[in-house]
Amino acid sequence: MSILRAGLVWVARFSFVLVVVAGLAGCGPTMKVSRVAVDETIDLSGNWNDSDSRMVSSDLINDMLNQHWIEEFVANASAQSGQPTKPVVVVGRVYNNTDEHINPDTFLGDIELAMVNSGRLKVVTNATFRNELAKEMKYQQGGAVDPDTAARVGKQIGANFILFGTISKVRDRWEGKEVVLYKVKLELNNIATAEKAWIGMKDIKKLKNQKKVAW
Repeated sequence: MSILRAGLVWVARFSFVLVVVAGLAGCGPTMKVSRVAVDETIDLSGNWNDSDSRMVSSDLINDMLNQHWIEEFVANASAQSGQPTKPVVVVGRVYNNTDEHINPDTFLGDIELAMVNSGRLKVVTNATFRNELAKEMKYQQGGAVDPDTAARVGKQIGANFILFGTISKVRDRWEGKEVVLYKVKLELNNIATAEKAWIGMKDIKKLKNQKKVAW
């Protein structure tokens, strides 16, 4: 009888554990996902997000493509060669000097796209993807491709300008409030002369208010 009673007690305890576990599982966090417009501004954490990236790229693109450096280069190149020549730009690195994980490739990609589509510039592949070009060039020169159609070594276009920059962050906190200022700076430098042909600045300022919290 004692063995039977012990068994019943064990079964009862095991069943209770299962009920508790099932209850906890049912009370766990749930996630609901919905589609939103890609240009809709949604701030969850208050950190740098896609809306900030889109705003920065739009303003800097417009400024860069409407400054005098393009006309000056075309005029000087035309005077030397006798033919109109578009400036050639390569996109370098943008350094993240903040304490956040920010991928600058998002707005750099938008800037690169706008430069190509503007028709006013030529854009060459940067160091990130240059190895891919080298692999394809090596393959085409390896004998598997018709020599008449294979890409020839020494035909790549050299860049006249390189674009690079920084993202910085300034923070001020007091009694549950925080003001964050993001500063994005892009520079376009003449590779031959090291002259700064264009500098673009864009600031984004955010106010975070978290009640009953002292930072």
